[in-house]
Amino acid sequence: MSKVASKYEIPSNWHLNADGTYDVDGSVSLLSPYACDGRLVVKFGKVRGDFSCANLGLTTLEGCPEEVGDQFDCSYNKLHNLIGAPKVVMGDFICGYNQLYTLKGAPQKVKGDFHCEKNRLNYMKWAPKEVGGDFYCCDNYLISLKGCPESVGGDFHCNNNLLNILEGAPNVVGGTFNCDNNKLSNLSYSPTVIGNNYNCNRNGLISLKGAPKVVPGNFFCISNKLTSLEGGPKEVGGEYHCGGNSLRTLNGAPDKLGSGFSCWENKLTNLEGAPQIVKGNFDCERNRLTTLKEGPRIVKGKFHCENNNLTTLEGAPEATGDFYARHNHLQNLDGLPQVVGAVDCGQNPIEVIHARYLPILMPDNFKPGALKRLSTIDWEGLTDSLYEYEQWIPKDTHIKHINMTPQQGRELRVLQMSWV
Repeated sequence: MSKVASKYEIPSNWHLNADGTYDVDGSVSLLSPYACDGRLVVKFGKVRGDFSCANLGLTTLEGCPEEVGDQFDCSYNKLHNLIGAPKVVMGDFICGYNQLYTLKGAPQKVKGDFHCEKNRLNYMKWAPKEVGGDFYCCDNYLISLKGCPESVGGDFHCNNNLLNILEGAPNVVGGTFNCDNNKLSNLSYSPTVIGNNYNCNRNGLISLKGAPKVVPGNFFCISNKLTSLEGGPKEVGGEYHCGGNSLRTLNGAPDKLGSGFSCWENKLTNLEGAPQIVKGNFDCERNRLTTLKEGPRIVKGKFHCENNNLTTLEGAPEATGDFYARHNHLQNLDGLPQVVGAVDCGQNPIEVIHARYLPILMPDNFKPGALKRLSTIDWEGLTDSLYEYEQWIPKDTHIKHINMTPQQGRELRVLQMSWV
């Protein structure tokens, strides 16, 4: 009888085999008494449900079952390899948070997810050839993906490694592909087919060459060294994010875009190459823009162009949601979209505002210091009663009101008396 059997009652669904191993009708979650000196003190044959030997201080998988009917979990141990792991795993295989230098011993086919993140791996040799779910090899020391499966049914995460090339990456990824925070200079050897998002942030990319042509979800290439978007995907079903680069042009941006577009914090002086119809937000703040011409015609979400060098809004979209243009050099609001939500134009040297804009200006525009030079509100062409604008007229008697009708003038004097 084993040490376990001598100290603890063997569960009724553990069936002893002639070779001393146990088959289990159900799941097994082992606690510390089942391990001694870095190894299991009982051996298993087949387990029909889950099998967990996580967090037991194991240095070897000797004694683990050969077949597991669902999930196998050996995470948070001290393993250097996977020798002794099950050959057949019908669910997830989880070996993350160990000290693995090699995947030798891993099953060649995993129907669920495969997790080997947070180890000491340099290479993917001995990785499973087939993975039906997600594949996580992130947070290692990988310098090569050679040995990875050719296709993955779910996500593929190789972020936070030392990769300078994607050679060996799966050709087909059913979900998201994430190579964030590596040392890539281009995207050669990327999957040609992905099912959701593509994330190549924080790499030092100088080119998007090799990116898939179609990204059904979101595309992220933030915080790289890109000067152009040429070579990137031509069709993106979700959002496109290319902020934090050194872009001088948006040429190469996708022809088809399903949602928002952000190109904040680049070196753009104009918006040439931008998508013409943006179904979400458009964010071009913190660039060097002197014009909005050649930018999108329609933006269905918010439009951000703060912190640029704009002196005019000519060329702004025909229609947008809320419009943000703080911290520019605007002297008026000419060119503001015809269809617009609320407008924030604070911290601009605007001296004259036409009264028609008052209802859409955010209240913050009239806080002290927001529009320091505002001196005049122009009522030209408007004959409506001032009482219809009362809630939006700034209560500042130093602001002049020009081109008013006589009736509007009388109404203004009544309102000014109520401000005292």
